[in-house]
Amino acid sequence: MPRYRFTDHTADLTVFFYGRSPEEVFVNAGQVMFELLLDGRPDGEKEKRRIAIEGVDREDLLVQWLSELLYLYSSRDQALSGVDIEDLSPTRLRAWAELVSFNPETIGVKTEVKAVTYHRIEFKPTKSGWRARVTFDL
Repeated sequence: MPRYRFTDHTADLTVFFYGRSPEEVFVNAGQVMFELLLDGRPDGEKEKRRIAIEGVDREDLLVQWLSELLYLYSSRDQALSGVDIEDLSPTRLRAWAELVSFNPETIGVKTEVKAVTYHRIEFKPTKSGWRARVTFDL
């Protein structure tokens, strides 16, 4: 099963994330977003941070999850290196994110993502697991 698939959209990038479970989709989405953002693997100081979010549905949770990770990337120069999901329901996510500090001057940026959008967001079961579609504003 693939972890993700890209599609083109004007000034945006739509990505399909896959997993055998909703938890795996959240993990894959976070990890792949950083593969999209950074040109290299950060090797700075590690920190574990508890992330707790609530939303109206899985789609909203996914946008909030990726937006929180994008905030940590933009404001604290931290990249996701691991995720331990404690609890995931259709309206709540509790997870420990392992974050790695990086120096933006030594780690190249592949893609400049401005925001995670709700445009055509989806999160649904498939024959072989789960699939989510997210559009990033570039």
